[in-house]
Amino acid sequence: MIEVIDDEKFEEEQKRLIIPKSKSELRGSSEQIDFVGQVANSSSEFCMRARKWISSNGDAPALLPRKLSYSEYHKPPYATEVEVAKTWNYLSPSLASRPGTWARISLELVENNLIEGHYFVDGGSGKYYGKDKINRILSKNTPDEIDRCVRDIFRRLGGLIHVRGKRTTFIDCPLAKCWWRHRIACEANSHFRNFEIEDYSNLLRIASVWESLIEAMVSRLTVIGDQNIRPAIVRYLIENNNVSKENVKSLLDAVGRRSTTQALGSLDPSKVFDLIQSNVAPTSGNVFNSV
Repeated sequence: MIEVIDDEKFEEEQKRLIIPKSKSELRGSSEQIDFVGQVANSSSEFCMRARKWISSNGDAPALLPRKLSYSEYHKPPYATEVEVAKTWNYLSPSLASRPGTWARISLELVENNLIEGHYFVDGGSGKYYGKDKINRILSKNTPDEIDRCVRDIFRRLGGLIHVRGKRTTFIDCPLAKCWWRHRIACEANSHFRNFEIEDYSNLLRIASVWESLIEAMVSRLTVIGDQNIRPAIVRYLIENNNVSKENVKSLLDAVGRRSTTQALGSLDPSKVFDLIQSNVAPTSGNVFNSV
């Protein structure tokens, strides 16, 4: 059993260190500054702080075979995606959807110098951009920027739970996003061999596809996450060029509506795909002709 960080403790720390707009006069506190500095330097103080969030006994998470660069962490190429998926292939979907799981994995990587703390701050391209951005923020000592930096750190460490809910892990944490993208790509490829896993992965890298799919899966239309429905949707999207946010949302909404009258999850993915293919009008914005 893998050791994880307790989601409640992780969220409590976020609520304590991230200052809401209604109390903006408290932003830029010495505690926020200390936290950002500890993270930027991958210091033992940060690691000791994060270890206090652990509440389960278990084995330490597996380690990546090599150190990731700053840019590779934020925008992992397909080869890195495969490494991430292979390293933590033992995770169950329920564990992989938890912010505390990825926070614990991230902590283990920092402690073993396989990523650096400043990676959690995304400021653009450049090997040391995270550290440079943190240094600029701290030197300017602008309270709102310091608070945003704290938010960024928690967002990429595992997810900003109290702000973005269940979708935060899939959207905000690069390692979790990478793991899930590969899992969904493999899932589609296992049912439909007409495209390579990498092709499906490239589809899921499109923001309009990924964000709409995750939003539906974890909060709005959870039926979309069904293991028989999701692969069919992914295949349909890869075979159709229009993947604008509006069209993807229309497709997902249509599948959700159809699922209320027909148990799509009980069908084989190929049958679900045929149903989508035959009942979606190409010129109607990806909406089922009949529900």
